[in-house]
Amino acid sequence: MPIDPIRKKNFQLFDSLKGGERLGVDEQGRLYVRKDDSSLTSLFNKHITADQQHLKDVALDYVTRVFSQKKFRSIDTESKNYRQLMSKLNSLGLFSKSDKQSVAFLFYNRRYRDLVVSGIDEAVAESIVTIEMSIDSYISMAYKVKTRPTPTNGGMSGSYFIRDREGKKIAVFKPQDEDSFMPNAPMPEHRRTYDPTAPERHQRRGQPQGIAWLKEVAAWEIDKGQFANVPFTTEITVPFPTQGSGSRPVYKRGSLQMFVAGKGAHELTDAEKDAIPAQQIQKMAAFDLLIGNGDRHEGNFMWDEASQTLSLIDHGLTFLDSLDWKEGWKFSEGRFEWSTYPQARDIVNPEVKAWILEYDLDAKCQILKKLGISERSIREHRLRVLFTQEGVRRGITLAMLASCCMPTKTQRSWLDTLVHSTHEETSDEEKFYVVYQKKAEEFFSKVLEQMQNP
Repeated sequence: MPIDPIRKKNFQLFDSLKGGERLGVDEQGRLYVRKDDSSLTSLFNKHITADQQHLKDVALDYVTRVFSQKKFRSIDTESKNYRQLMSKLNSLGLFSKSDKQSVAFLFYNRRYRDLVVSGIDEAVAESIVTIEMSIDSYISMAYKVKTRPTPTNGGMSGSYFIRDREGKKIAVFKPQDEDSFMPNAPMPEHRRTYDPTAPERHQRRGQPQGIAWLKEVAAWEIDKGQFANVPFTTEITVPFPTQGSGSRPVYKRGSLQMFVAGKGAHELTDAEKDAIPAQQIQKMAAFDLLIGNGDRHEGNFMWDEASQTLSLIDHGLTFLDSLDWKEGWKFSEGRFEWSTYPQARDIVNPEVKAWILEYDLDAKCQILKKLGISERSIREHRLRVLFTQEGVRRGITLAMLASCCMPTKTQRSWLDTLVHSTHEETSDEEKFYVVYQKKAEEFFSKVLEQMQNP
């Protein structure tokens, strides 16, 4: 249905309205820009309430039309348009704080729908919206208290619970600039300014600062929730609230991982741990061995009794570059606390064994390369996969494979030693993997021989 001429003219005037300009209403309901310098309050004290209400109705009509016609998918451009729109409404002096919050809610409802239509996952869209709302001056503090990002407990790096508009936890955001030894790490001693030149300014050997968030995304892209049950994880860049009075929000890039229910394994009794199905423990074990997890402690896998589901979280210290004997670095990395579980000492489950042996290494390495994972980290991933495949092929348990990949306080891991001995034998990159696989075969032959003749 065509818009009536007066309404159309009023909308055009709102479109062209500049900061500081004052509006009036004539007898026919048409808006016009006033030429005098009267404040809006004194101006409308001279007019009947009906004029004020008419202008307010026109403004709300205009807002509704804008929200129905524009798309609000890009954080930069569309949020700028939103701020300009709110500034126009603010200059009218007719809207209460509650009115302006209601308009803001209309905007975020539309923004959420447009993000979803653009292909963004619903939970991710909801996370983006509530993060943006947490820095919006038109949203009341009472509302922000239940929905704004809140720090998770502990850790060397910054991470935040993200909530939906009802206040329910839905995700965890890990910003790049709050990684260990980055400028905004939570604890001063873990910031870059502490000692950026020391080799140990790495969160783990072979893990430079500022990349943990990318490893979170990489773990999801390798698993896709299809085997090891890694929660959906993606990259986002959002305007994020900063600490301190008067601090302005800054754009932060990082990983957003969906929140999962359950207890950390450290919260379970021994009986509860033993009751977790062996197949689920072994899926975690297989995944960790292939991605070279340097931090699989019991707080990083969650057991949900209700759904009987084991979920794996916190993969910031994976796909490392720690196997070479670098100067100043004594040992390679590897932390697999599941290795003490009886399920990991069982014969490898047929489904788990098939997943390991059929793992498409070349395709997975291409995924990592596209994500921006370093060539050396991809190389280490390849070495760990080949080592694990050979061990499983020979009937070695996952617990024993873990012991081969973890250093002690005084000795390098067997995997580390194997890589080093291969380097000593050949510097030819093409021959390297042939020699390495031969050494892995010889190594596991000796292991089996020792098992048969203790």
